[in-house]
Amino acid sequence: MRTVKKILLLLLSAVLLVTPFTSAADEGAYVFLDGEEITLSGAAAYFDTDIGIIMASMDLFSEKLGVEVNYSPETGTVLLSHKDTVLTFTVDDTEAKLNSRNVTLDTPPVLKEGTVYVPLRFAAENLGFELTWNADEKRVDLATIYDYELGIPREKMVEIYGTPSGTMPSEKGYEWQVYQTDYTDYQLIGLDAERVVAYYVSSETWKLPFGVQYGTKLSSCQAIMNGLGYQSSSGSGYTTYTSKESTLTVYYQETGEKPIYAALFEYTSYASNCTVTPSVLSAMERTLADLTNVMRVREGLEPLMLDRNVSAVAKAHSNDMAENDFFAHTGTDGMDKTGRMEAAGYGPCYISEALSKAYPNSFAAFASFYSNATYQEILSANFDLLGIGYSYNPDSEGVLYCVQLFYAEKD
Repeated sequence: MRTVKKILLLLLSAVLLVTPFTSAADEGAYVFLDGEEITLSGAAAYFDTDIGIIMASMDLFSEKLGVEVNYSPETGTVLLSHKDTVLTFTVDDTEAKLNSRNVTLDTPPVLKEGTVYVPLRFAAENLGFELTWNADEKRVDLATIYDYELGIPREKMVEIYGTPSGTMPSEKGYEWQVYQTDYTDYQLIGLDAERVVAYYVSSETWKLPFGVQYGTKLSSCQAIMNGLGYQSSSGSGYTTYTSKESTLTVYYQETGEKPIYAALFEYTSYASNCTVTPSVLSAMERTLADLTNVMRVREGLEPLMLDRNVSAVAKAHSNDMAENDFFAHTGTDGMDKTGRMEAAGYGPCYISEALSKAYPNSFAAFASFYSNATYQEILSANFDLLGIGYSYNPDSEGVLYCVQLFYAEKD
């Protein structure tokens, strides 16, 4: 998979581009977007030599960068809106806002000849652009950031991430593009109507545009997302942050500082969808096996093969629970996991079983499993095969039931 560029959102203040010149005159600056020069009827930007900061006009954002601009001459207030981010400025005031978070700028916006100019680096980098400044040429290069950006077309997805290794359906209504080679860089990208609507990331190198990344403490994530105006709710081993446009679910270890190991980032319009079909159940089984193997490989262990026969034993028990509306390791026939394996024709074996119900997808089910210390021990043990069965009954209490078996033959 192609390595994608990483950026750091500047959430607290704008920073100086270069050491200030001694001249008091403003100097024009050339602005390029993705390699093409931007031309406007007025000045797109200028370099303030007193403080060493590039200032950009509102027209640059509204006409060339796809940013919604609202300006109130009466109050001097400027709103720049793009995706989930709203920047609020006031002319001649260094106090600004990044969504609901207060920010102090190094220099205030100014009104020149009827046009408001704002600090370009601060605005651009918080609105999803990477900025490079060439002081000798007085050139600003803006690059559109596509690292885990929602809404990009399939062609751009392939250009950035490569060709997926496979596809599978999702209960959300979009189709997962699977990126998996050796479980060290596992990633899913959701496509609907040929556009990216979701990402699931679980490598050790991912970093989302908010600044949330692999290993971020849950408390730090909470501060970031609350500052951006997201509302939160928690489950077992995961927390979901929701705004009007997008939803972020982070999955973390339930120990110590609760470091985050994976995330699901999607449009909010898909977040609550759950349409279950036989093919979706199969995809959930495959996904849970992948998530299990991601963690095993991360611990230096071999991945486990998802075995059809062991899965049939797991499926029989998940069907039993869904059809008869109960949740227990012992089935309606009085057999436990060992009895079920023997009835299926297996000889002496080591077998461990994990159950879940009511979790809407494999990501949440795995998070609930992984938050349990006993499950982590099972995950790290020397088993040979996996068996996974998902069953669905909307009229039952648990609705969606999962059985995961870890199997090894006794010598």
